[in-house]
Amino acid sequence: MVAKYYCGPPELMRALKDLENDGELKPLEEYTSYAHIDEDEARDALLTHVNSHCCYGKKPVRNMSKFKVIPSSALRYTLETYAETRCTKWEQEPFRGQEIDGPMNGPAPTPWSIPCVPSEMFQDEVHEMEVPHTSHACHGCNSLGWVRCHSCLGRGYKCCLRCQGTGRDWKTDVHGHGHIESCWQCHGTGRKRCLQCDGDGRVVCRTCQGYKQLKCCIRITVTFTNHKGEHVVEKTDIPEELVKQASGEVVFEQIRPRVSAVI
Repeated sequence: MVAKYYCGPPELMRALKDLENDGELKPLEEYTSYAHIDEDEARDALLTHVNSHCCYGKKPVRNMSKFKVIPSSALRYTLETYAETRCTKWEQEPFRGQEIDGPMNGPAPTPWSIPCVPSEMFQDEVHEMEVPHTSHACHGCNSLGWVRCHSCLGRGYKCCLRCQGTGRDWKTDVHGHGHIESCWQCHGTGRKRCLQCDGDGRVVCRTCQGYKQLKCCIRITVTFTNHKGEHVVEKTDIPEELVKQASGEVVFEQIRPRVSAVI
């Protein structure tokens, strides 16, 4: 038995509720029993099992005088719930001349109104796409392509650490006499060129990478996930895992927004 259920957008669930109110849902599925096998069929099945093992003998099966068949059914119910989730987030990339679909082209659609269907039902899939009419230009650097260097605060230089900005350095000669000299690292200026911006005080905007424009848009991620559950109804001592491996016959199968209960 296989039942498949899928959870969709609010519009679909409202339509499903309308069907429930109108009484148009499929009636409950009923199962009573399955076809039984007689003694000959059971003996043939046992012989087939013996033939599949090289060390098993066929004689006990053929000479078996009394053969009692006790019918017993095992039901394996599989419920697959196909769910869809949607989430949005802002993304940005340097603008290199690609198309900008902004609000001037119309209002942006809501997440659940964007068409997106799986390539195959009841298979895990992830789809990503840009939400229409949500793109706009860069605002992080005011379309300049550069921002103030955070290392030197835009000055282009930093205080010399050796002389602490004084431009002078205390020296001691071989005779132990001290005197003041010009700092050899900053050449007496008391400051050194900022290596981060190479003395310019500006660095390339990391967001737009110097292109002066940034394409910002909302991207939506649509995730289709198949949740599968199984339940075995069996009254003998046969391990449940063996029952799951049996081929069996499909009693019924449903694919609906809401599957019917099993009696």
